[in-house]
Amino acid sequence: TIMALDEPIEVGFVKKDLGDTNLSGGEFTLSGVFVNDTTHATEELAIPFISTKDTVSFAGLPYEGATYSLVAGQTYTITEVTAPEGYELVAPFSFTVGADGTIAPAEGSSQAAAGEEGYVISNDQGGAVTLTAHDKPIEVVLAKASSANEQLALTGAVFELYRGASAAEGDFVEQVSTSTDGKIALENLVGGETYTLHEVTAPAGYELLP
Repeated sequence: TIMALDEPIEVGFVKKDLGDTNLSGGEFTLSGVFVNDTTHATEELAIPFISTKDTVSFAGLPYEGATYSLVAGQTYTITEVTAPEGYELVAPFSFTVGADGTIAPAEGSSQAAAGEEGYVISNDQGGAVTLTAHDKPIEVVLAKASSANEQLALTGAVFELYRGASAAEGDFVEQVSTSTDGKIALENLVGGETYTLHEVTAPAGYELLP
């Protein structure tokens, strides 16, 4: 008896910030045609998984009591459903699996440039294939200007940032001040949360915001 045993296609996934630090807690779905590792039947699925501090393998993905792996020649789409706290969602990315187990961006998808948000495919010398999703923190820029002249930037305004619908009921996050250009950059906000800015010190010659 001659048996031909194929190894599952090994593709690893890791979620990182733009500084290449691994991020856990990102919730994703991987959609496409998978092979059941036990029955060897193929079916179209959308398999959920969560990013960890380690690499997540796309070989033997658990789903509803079974494990599934990628199929050569098929195209898959990875979609981030929930970003790690303080980070933005990365746009969906599609890739196609080659006969040799390598992957390449599918039509309509492209790899991110160095230092940019998005997906990057890498191959090490041992043949391991890794798909990396680079993410950036949520950032909101507030500009403080005169109501009489919107081109006049106001420096020296001090605000308290609260997580919640009001300063009275919310949780204090931080105190921030407008810079010489009249702007404040609010970083590491959590998507889906409500925030309140409460002005505690107005620029010289101006009244506090209500």
